Amino acid sequence: MVTSPHTMYNCCYVGVAGLHCSRNWDGWLCWDDTAAGIYTSQNCPNYFVDFDPTGEQHDSRVSLF
Repeated sequence: MVTSPHTMYNCCYVGVAGLHCSRNWDGWLCWDDTAAGIYTSQNCPNYFVDFDPTGEQHDSRVSLF
């Protein structure tokens, strides 16, 4: 599990130009910089025992900037 603030800040640096949602650690997953209007999803993390490790569960976000 990512615990260092420095690691969490740098975990998903991509550097998208223009309007975008900034990278974000939401306490569950690290979300990359995402261009405005883009839908993105990730598999739920395997480091929480409550999630299905087969990758069938997903989390998502929409950058509405």
